[in-house]
Amino acid sequence: MQKSAGMKSLMNPLNWSYRTLYFLGAMACFGAIGYALYVQYHMLMQPCPLCILQRVAFAAAGVFFLIGALHAPEPGVWRRFHAVLVSLSALGGLLIAGRHIAIQLAPAAGLPPELPGNVGADLATRQLWWMGTVAATMGGLGLFAFGRGAIAYGVAALLLILPHAIGAPELDTYYGVAPAELSAHYAARALAVGAASWAILGAVAGAVWSRPA
Repeated sequence: MQKSAGMKSLMNPLNWSYRTLYFLGAMACFGAIGYALYVQYHMLMQPCPLCILQRVAFAAAGVFFLIGALHAPEPGVWRRFHAVLVSLSALGGLLIAGRHIAIQLAPAAGLPPELPGNVGADLATRQLWWMGTVAATMGGLGLFAFGRGAIAYGVAALLLILPHAIGAPELDTYYGVAPAELSAHYAARALAVGAASWAILGAVAGAVWSRPA
């Protein structure tokens, strides 16, 4: 029974040492950047400016995680100092990611990333829908973050749903020089990389910040 309890304790991230958690945070950040570079140079998927800014945020968080792991101070001021540095870099990345969601991920639910050479609907119509979706998503996220009360949350939900309820302009069938399967693979990879990276970092950061300083 004691051995079983000890194994359960080791499996619980909240019981891991400060140094272990910060090393894991650094590995998660640098691993995400490494995968992004692999996708860029091996799979030839070029990053957008917001992707590059998120890499900077990941790199900063990784460096601060690594410094905290190497320092591994006792509970007190230094632990709070390292937590503030990691928090600030993560907050910067979160703001960039929020912007990214508003201008790329949310519109991509209706207009997914496309490979060069594909034929799409009228460009002006797609751009008009895209700009409306960006504006509505930013307004909805803002109301969820800073609004108060059921009315604000209801309006926020409506703003997030309305552009997709209207629907993006699209052709009746697929046209393009690339196979449809390749286009779907490209869109899925482009959207999943950012989501997976931030989910990993969020899990590690949550485990770190839940520990007493």
